[in-house]
Amino acid sequence: MSILESGDRDATHSGRDLQWALDNLDDELGGLVEALALENEQLHLALKSRVVIGQATGVLMCQRQCGPDEAFSLLTKLSQDTNTKLREVAKAFLDEFLSAQQAPLHDGRLGAGR
Repeated sequence: MSILESGDRDATHSGRDLQWALDNLDDELGGLVEALALENEQLHLALKSRVVIGQATGVLMCQRQCGPDEAFSLLTKLSQDTNTKLREVAKAFLDEFLSAQQAPLHDGRLGAGR
């Protein structure tokens, strides 16, 4: 076998190795992109949940004349007692609070002045 023939065989072997490495890199990057997309979705949900929970805590603080820890504890206890996610408890509480605020009074004014 001549040196030229040996070089051709090495080049073919190197080409297969390079293709294998590129295929593996593509698989790894695809998995990484999927993992990052999932994490991004979870972070967006967590951020939205935090806002709703914070708003519900604030309303409870005003209604009960209590501090943030006590208001948060009330939401947490209701969540645990009903086996419902905290964000869902907070959203239901806010929805009920807001709908009560929109109920008209007998003289036609909105319920915000109750």
